[in-house]
Amino acid sequence: LVIHARAGYFALPPEARAAGLAPFELPLLKAISDGKLPFDVEFRAGAVQLQPKKEGTDVAILVEVPMHGLEAKTGPGTLDVHCSFAALVKDSAGQVVEKVTRDRSFKVTEDQHKAGNFLDKTTLVLPAGKYTLDTAVLDEANQKIGVDHADFTVAAASGVGISSLLPIRSGAPSPKGMDPNEPFQFQGNSLTPTLDKVVKKVPNAMLRLFFTVYQDAAISDKPTVDIEFMKDGQTLQKVPMPLPAADAQGRIPYVMTIPAAAIPDGTYDIRATAKQGSTSAVSITTIKFEQ
Repeated sequence: LVIHARAGYFALPPEARAAGLAPFELPLLKAISDGKLPFDVEFRAGAVQLQPKKEGTDVAILVEVPMHGLEAKTGPGTLDVHCSFAALVKDSAGQVVEKVTRDRSFKVTEDQHKAGNFLDKTTLVLPAGKYTLDTAVLDEANQKIGVDHADFTVAAASGVGISSLLPIRSGAPSPKGMDPNEPFQFQGNSLTPTLDKVVKKVPNAMLRLFFTVYQDAAISDKPTVDIEFMKDGQTLQKVPMPLPAADAQGRIPYVMTIPAAAIPDGTYDIRATAKQGSTSAVSITTIKFEQ
């Protein structure tokens, strides 16, 4: 008796099943389902909470892959790198509610390969609840793979809102002006966020933290925000930050700049508390300063 069976089964939402599976997705989904966390490919992945809405909260799934961790093949005048990734968002019952996959090839210079980063941003709408994010990245050149698992919670929308605090790697003027569908922009500049929470204290190093306060149109008071620096659970400094007026969508984006030289080495929690009327919302991140 010979029994033929599938090598694995992936419980995907109907829209993902309808789209089918691309060949590059299979080893990624298998690596996630194996339950192991190999880290042969360096990357960072995270869920960044954005604007709360009645139907759910906008959540950006970020996958950031440093180019130097990918094997490069020599091309005519450039280097060729090729990677693919899959990210599965699961609810508290372990059911996949969203699948994000990409297959990307790049032609880069030596400098870009040494210091560049591939960043993918995908925005989803998720109802309040607890979720997990399982991500796998495959270096197609050598078939090495990395897998990561993270938990996150989406809070219910009520009153004023605030996004996750996110370090900014760079910014450049947006050629098309302000895009109402683009969450990472400030004063006409398109921002490139990063999930790297380590600040090297090289000369003139700066920590730039981006966040957005979401004004509740039903509350007449203007939003305010306080920033706290904390270490080992103790508040070192708490300062109010002046906020500009909200845009047409009720958003108040803000970039906070902190000179790294003024901060002693160590790990700090930075907490932003937005208030409007009797409502409040809190966002916190951990940053490490080191030589």
